[in-house]
Amino acid sequence: MQHNKLFGNRVRIYSFLLTVLVIWIHAVQPSVIYPEGSPFSDLWITAQRMLGTNLGQIAVPGFFVISGYLFFRGMGEQVCGALSSGGYGVLPESVKAGNAAGREDHTLFRFFIRKWKSRARSLLIPYLVWNLIYYLIYLAAGRADLSLKTAFESIFLYRFNPVFWYLKQLILLTLLTPLVWLLVQNRKAAPPALILLFLLAVFYDLLPFHIVNEDAFLYYAIGAAAAFHLREAVEADPAEKSTCHTEKSWLGCFMATFFLYIILQILGSQTGLYGLLHPTVAAAIGCRIFGLISLWALLRVLRAGRSTPACMEYNFFTYATHYLVLRAVQHAAAFAGESALISLTLYILMPAICIAVSVCTGRFLQRHAPRLFSLLVGGRT
Repeated sequence: MQHNKLFGNRVRIYSFLLTVLVIWIHAVQPSVIYPEGSPFSDLWITAQRMLGTNLGQIAVPGFFVISGYLFFRGMGEQVCGALSSGGYGVLPESVKAGNAAGREDHTLFRFFIRKWKSRARSLLIPYLVWNLIYYLIYLAAGRADLSLKTAFESIFLYRFNPVFWYLKQLILLTLLTPLVWLLVQNRKAAPPALILLFLLAVFYDLLPFHIVNEDAFLYYAIGAAAAFHLREAVEADPAEKSTCHTEKSWLGCFMATFFLYIILQILGSQTGLYGLLHPTVAAAIGCRIFGLISLWALLRVLRAGRSTPACMEYNFFTYATHYLVLRAVQHAAAFAGESALISLTLYILMPAICIAVSVCTGRFLQRHAPRLFSLLVGGRT
């Protein structure tokens, strides 16, 4: 199997698992209360806490890490390759050096322009289109008014599409990628830069303004730093240079990071009980980072990526549609007379329901309106 295909399949599986967690997050219903002492009520509350609150907190940070990694993946080879392709012949060394510096600046500029154009199609256009769709749905349902102010807030500020707050943050981070590059592209400068970003995320309440969520910037920068300095470790296929030592290393990585994930989660919950904001935020961010590393390590231990189910091809479409589906299911269940057992069952099965609906709808659109489907998913196939 080709190396890039194996890595791409792993990313697809990773994204699929994060999408499942996002659905469980949004399926939580904290306002619904059933009689105390009911075993199904207690199980329902426990399932929401374990899947939606505890495990779910790594979901969106994981998407930021993946996005940062994929944006800068292979950047060094692309830039260096472009520089090495233009020989300077017999020019004096001083002229060669000046030309090399100029070509490097030019090549970097072209790299970012090319990436921004690509992300405009895969992020910006779907963001605007889906926000418009949600606005029209709410408008048709009589839950939104027809005005320029509401239309602007709906299309550009995701007023009726709350799950796309993540996509807005990702668009802003994409615009800030030159700054990310400056911070993490140097191997020696990357660790102190990431520590600084961690501190900014922990003490976000002391900052005078917020261009982007500071913790989102940190996760994105971690992905970028991994693309620059840890690509071989992240992507190397154990089958290619497999040794017992390599497999044990990934197993050890999984066990260590999962242990730290649990410890920091417990620590964060305890500091939160005492109202200690900054220690709680620090523990939460650390918990998410180690949780994401442990999930990737687990995929490596299981040697996942040889193949992927067809449903994983619809990750973005599922993310974009799941909120409508789960709200429709919850309203239907409430109308039919919901119970603790039904709530528990629906909660556990909600990812399967949302994925099934998105796959069926996506396949229908692919067959009968391929251009529309491509627009909705930003060209992802």
